[in-house]
Amino acid sequence: MARPLSRKRRSVSAFAGIVLGIGVAVVMNDGHHRGLQELMGMVIFVGLCVQTLSWMGAGLDKVEERAWRRDRIARRAAAKTGTTTTTVRCWVCQHVSAVPPGQPTLVCEHCGARLNRRTGPVSSS
Repeated sequence: MARPLSRKRRSVSAFAGIVLGIGVAVVMNDGHHRGLQELMGMVIFVGLCVQTLSWMGAGLDKVEERAWRRDRIARRAAAKTGTTTTTVRCWVCQHVSAVPPGQPTLVCEHCGARLNRRTGPVSSS
């Protein structure tokens, strides 16, 4: 899915269209080009109608942009699935840290205590 135009780019293109239309109207306003004036009047009218309709449908652009962002976030999350962590609680200060599952020893981020991970399940007695 292609990224939709941003609000700034839409504004710049609308401004450029307005400037071009005013420039054409100023150049042709000398009265010598009647047929060209009528043709440009129709073109400008149709262009303004299309621009108005596109502004009315601006909500659809937001929906497309949100879908594009959601898709991008999902792709980034799918790329990060290889890095899993488990939570470990420090027995000294009770601080919880995220640790890779293959790391047998670690240092608490909060108090600096050296911790060893349990290798087997806890037996209840």
